[in-house]
Amino acid sequence: MSQIQLNAFFDFCRVKVMKQSYDQEKKLVTMTINPDKRYDPVCHHCQQRGAKIHSYHERMVRDLNCFDAQTVLWIGYRTVKCTTCGNTVEELDFVDPGKRITKRLAQYLLFLCKVMTSKEITKLSSLGLENRQSHS
Repeated sequence: MSQIQLNAFFDFCRVKVMKQSYDQEKKLVTMTINPDKRYDPVCHHCQQRGAKIHSYHERMVRDLNCFDAQTVLWIGYRTVKCTTCGNTVEELDFVDPGKRITKRLAQYLLFLCKVMTSKEITKLSSLGLENRQSHS
């Protein structure tokens, strides 16, 4: 495992990079990202700040590759009790609720769809089902 600092590539709002690793053999960057407790959660429906925290969850999300390495983000997120919307997921500016890829990866793939076939994009991005990674 390498000790390269990758935080500059992951300058997301209202979250903190807690752990990062780079496995040279697997060509895999793994990062653990949790909500920054200095900020109140924001409802992703109505953008109301200060919603109360209902529960904590974690999910795996793919991001753009770092050079030639796949990038996997383990994101801790909160379900909040919004006074307007009820229980909902907090707003994270880099990934939509329930999605398994970041917004910037989705934009990149959309761009590639204009110039490549789906098969070529799958090979380039390593997003096929056979490439799923487990959390270690």
